[in-house]
Amino acid sequence: MKITFKKSSEVDMEILQNFKLTFYNYIGNQLLRTKFSKLLSSFEGIYLGDSPETSEISIIDSQTFLESPYAYSEPFEATLIVVLKENAKDKDLILEKGGDFFLYEDSSESEISHRLEIIKEYFSYKYQAQLLQTIFHKAENSIVITDSCGVIKYANQYFISITGYSRDELIGATPVHIKSGLHDKTFYQNLWGELKKGNGWNGIFVNKNKNGKLFYEEANITPIYNNLGKIISYLKIGRVVERERLLSNE
Repeated sequence: MKITFKKSSEVDMEILQNFKLTFYNYIGNQLLRTKFSKLLSSFEGIYLGDSPETSEISIIDSQTFLESPYAYSEPFEATLIVVLKENAKDKDLILEKGGDFFLYEDSSESEISHRLEIIKEYFSYKYQAQLLQTIFHKAENSIVITDSCGVIKYANQYFISITGYSRDELIGATPVHIKSGLHDKTFYQNLWGELKKGNGWNGIFVNKNKNGKLFYEEANITPIYNNLGKIISYLKIGRVVERERLLSNE
């Protein structure tokens, strides 16, 4: 199994760069409604929805929202409140009742644009997290993330299944649980030597599950870097292979 990775700082989530957000405009005052509709329509990646069912975000004035907050927040992923002057003192109450983002009715065009950028960035990170969570959970490979000392911080369902341990037993522990004892000290010294130098590692682990049964895992481990170029985690992607296949390949 040969897998090539970029450093995390180089990974390009192109699939999420051009996503769109759709707003449904509930603002009661016609002049204010027109003002925000015009600004939303001119902003790249943002659209006005034809119905609440096809929209992710509601935009609503504070007075109408406070009259029936559930109706304007629950059907949507987020709510943008345009705070009217008479409701400026009620911002905490609006937040308590489900308001997610705020603008004031007299906000300038640049202020509105800045807030819309924040909303787009929020949804970009949210969708990235959802996408990665789905990929990790559904993958037909073991995916394990450890900290720089080898303590497991994440393990997907495939890895949990092959080891026989529960998620609680694995998270916060090192992989010592699954060591078979068949790898000598030199094996691990070489592995960690490569990783500490920032190199990836490819090889075969002979591990054992909770019931003591051996399993063979073809694995790739790669460092994960922060923005300063420091290794903060390691990502292992592996797959169980049959012993007979390994012997046949050799």
